[in-house]
Amino acid sequence: MKGAFESYRLPDTFLLRALKTGYDDVDERVTLNADATVRFTVTVPADAAPSGYRTGILFEFQPASGDPVARKREVQFRSRVATLVYVNVGQPPASVELNDLLTRNTPQQTQVVAVLANTGKRNVRTKGTMTVFGEGGKPLAQVPVPDVPVLPESSREVAIVAFESAKPLPPGEYHVEVRIDVGMAALIVGETTLKVPR
Repeated sequence: MKGAFESYRLPDTFLLRALKTGYDDVDERVTLNADATVRFTVTVPADAAPSGYRTGILFEFQPASGDPVARKREVQFRSRVATLVYVNVGQPPASVELNDLLTRNTPQQTQVVAVLANTGKRNVRTKGTMTVFGEGGKPLAQVPVPDVPVLPESSREVAIVAFESAKPLPPGEYHVEVRIDVGMAALIVGETTLKVPR
């Protein structure tokens, strides 16, 4: 209805429920501004081939108390949060290539995007640095590479923020070097030129 609104009081305690197929639900009470730790075990089937696998755990939050009869007449708020779990079975080797290194401009920032191809069967995560060099090869900035997964036999763009639009680099050309570690014997290294227009 136009102009109408409702206000709701959030409960002081929420019930955290980990929903798991084939198992009993695990309930944990969480008060406002508090943390809860949920421990879980991943069991790998005996016949699983050496490779990278992933699964998810779904958590549901709902009010933990209240009159059941009154609650039937109230608006109920429930939220669900999923977390992904990555597992490598056996010792499949990591095999990741840098397919492209490009720049991307958005209204908020300028990014250097590393396009990675994981040709192996192992889950890997990225870490490393991007260095922006000015005239004479002087390092101007060093930015960490985001920690993200690259799934087996897949490609992924890893966007690294070169600078925010509110704090741009002075106009000119800059040499950019990206060094990414995914657990292989050698680092993945790529270079490109970043042009900042006047």
